Amino acid sequence: MMNERLRLSFEPIAIFLAALVLRLVYLFLIVPTDPAHDSYHHWQIAYYSLHMGMPRGGRLWDLTGMEYFWGLFPTFTRMFLLWGLSTSSILPFRIFNAVLGSATAGLSYMIGLRHFGRFAARLASALVAFLPLTIFNSILGLNETIAAFFATIAIYLYHSRPYLSGLSLGLASMSRIEMGFLSVCVILFSVFERPGSLGAKATRTAPLALGWLTAMILNFLYIRAGTGDPLYQIRYNILGTLVGGFPWLAQPTAVTYILSYTFAGILILSIALLAILLRKVRTARGLLRHAVYLFFLSFLLYHGILYVIFQSTVLDPRLFVLDAVAGSLTISNLVGGRPFRKLVAILLIVLSIIPTSVMYVGAEVLPYRDELSYITAGFRTADFIARNYQGGAVISNIPEVNYQLVRSGRISPTSILGSIYAPRETSRALEWLREKDAVYIVSVTFPWDDLSLLFPYLTMGKSQGPFLLRHTEEFQNGYHIYVYEAIWR
Repeated sequence: MMNERLRLSFEPIAIFLAALVLRLVYLFLIVPTDPAHDSYHHWQIAYYSLHMGMPRGGRLWDLTGMEYFWGLFPTFTRMFLLWGLSTSSILPFRIFNAVLGSATAGLSYMIGLRHFGRFAARLASALVAFLPLTIFNSILGLNETIAAFFATIAIYLYHSRPYLSGLSLGLASMSRIEMGFLSVCVILFSVFERPGSLGAKATRTAPLALGWLTAMILNFLYIRAGTGDPLYQIRYNILGTLVGGFPWLAQPTAVTYILSYTFAGILILSIALLAILLRKVRTARGLLRHAVYLFFLSFLLYHGILYVIFQSTVLDPRLFVLDAVAGSLTISNLVGGRPFRKLVAILLIVLSIIPTSVMYVGAEVLPYRDELSYITAGFRTADFIARNYQGGAVISNIPEVNYQLVRSGRISPTSILGSIYAPRETSRALEWLREKDAVYIVSVTFPWDDLSLLFPYLTMGKSQGPFLLRHTEEFQNGYHIYVYEAIWR
């Protein structure tokens, strides 16, 4: 009996360590440069909040005005790592994500063992630990791995510690605001978990809701203090993104139609299965597994709604990290005492891993390969500026450029400004640039910032007025990053 307990306690630790070694090897040897643009934007928010926002009343800070757009918890985690390690590097947070991604694999084992048995636990944790999608996304400087980690803790604690489960849902929601909607679904669903009086149902639902509100009230109050709008993230992050959509989805293609029908089927199926699950848990006392099904079906419902209604962010592979965790546990329930069912489950896991392996082998064959081209061009741009910098301000809205400038150690972070601070009128903007002693202005081919709208020639690689073109870097699809020197006479 003692040996059995030791083995059961050792297996999740072994899975965690194996997953961590694999992620660290992948991080340092295969993808040493983070290929996700948002990783550097998240870093910029954390770095400038630490060094400029916190001393100015404890607020967040960004050079492009998006400091409250994303989840608060990852931002404060980055700030703590940057402060605690006295560094400006993005690497500590990437390692932190790798640890959390590995811990999620160990938690998946524990959930599978509790609800489905040892074989299912091994299968589920193997998928989370070795699926290339989860490996890759857990070594980036993004927020999805943290959200998936806390969502997994919420599943694990759902029956035994409802308050802590709700608190974990709150932290997941503070990492990805979309998790807030899923959390509300889980809380409402808990009312129907077991038949009984309203008081009996409240014994589980109330602590779950209280735990979630503990985190979310603090979240909304802090956002309100910084923006005046406690629902800022919901209005601009979710609704703004969905309403704005993505221009490349505007032109229907064969793939678009296939995806539309596929996710329409997913939406209908998830609604039907949720209805069946709701009916089942209302009539079946003590059905412990339903929390796993609930999370997985909620993820499917979320993706189905996004694509069918908005044809939007469902294609973002980062969001499927959440599906991989809950989905692996759901798939593992196919196993049973018969060898044939175990074989089918194993084949499903293998078929899940092999196709994505082709996409995630290395940085050059990733969905992020175009972003990597942009990032490395930004690094080279920053290197040029650092080599020639003699003082003055650098105007840059490109987080990759700003990251490399700070890392060079030659330019003070306070000398790097975003054009969001400039007036929206041409003559006043020129006067503002002169007052700030702007020496270099960084622009790109497409007009995406305020200065390029006021001075369109900055996007064309042409010297005009006080702006003299000094350097050009090309990245994917023939786009360019331009460095202009401002000559004030």
